[in-house]
Amino acid sequence: MKIYVFFVFIIIISCNQQSNDKQFPEQIGIYKINSIVKGDSAVKEINILHQLSVVTKKNIIIRYGINSEDILYISKFKDNSDATEVFEAMVSKMQANKNIPFSYLIPMKNYDNSYMTLGLGSVHYIYRSGEFLLWFSTKQKFYNEIPEDLLKIYPAN
Repeated sequence: MKIYVFFVFIIIISCNQQSNDKQFPEQIGIYKINSIVKGDSAVKEINILHQLSVVTKKNIIIRYGINSEDILYISKFKDNSDATEVFEAMVSKMQANKNIPFSYLIPMKNYDNSYMTLGLGSVHYIYRSGEFLLWFSTKQKFYNEIPEDLLKIYPAN
């Protein structure tokens, strides 16, 4: 009987771990995943975008849509505190620098510490979820709402 309970316990743990491994939605709005960039390739791409080294624990870039119309950047930090610190520094730099396409940040009323901005032909949603910092660039219209597909995995806080 003890062995049976042990195996049931192991199965429950492994099922929970598998469900927590999902790191991004398969679809956001009308677009499904087109490509995924992880590891060193994601770090290189993010560093090129920032024109400096961005140190995080883990980075993922997911492109959605047949022509990669939408892009989701997810950066994982050591903990909530580190993610908050980087998020606040990024927002401050964006607000102070008027020579970038994302200098006009609009706070989103329905979510704590989240912003929306326009630039480069897309709407950009920027927010923190625990130890994760998310930047979602989209051509879809979500009307000042973070897409539900994204909030299910990464709630705004």
